[in-house]
Amino acid sequence: MAITAQDIKQYRENAIENMAITLMNANNTVTTLEIKNALRTTEPGLFWNQTEVSVVMDNLYKANKFTY
Repeated sequence: MAITAQDIKQYRENAIENMAITLMNANNTVTTLEIKNALRTTEPGLFWNQTEVSVVMDNLYKANKFTY
């Protein structure tokens, strides 16, 4: 089974969401900069940028997964 672009996109979105949850549980707050920096540490093989993290977090907010 080949990995598709959609699979990679979903993996990245899940990684962002999971990191946000992890950081929020630890600190009761989180910024997109903190999420990006943490992902660069835990997932160094992938390129993470502020814009992508912000867009995903905005989409999660619109889906009522986060309220901030």
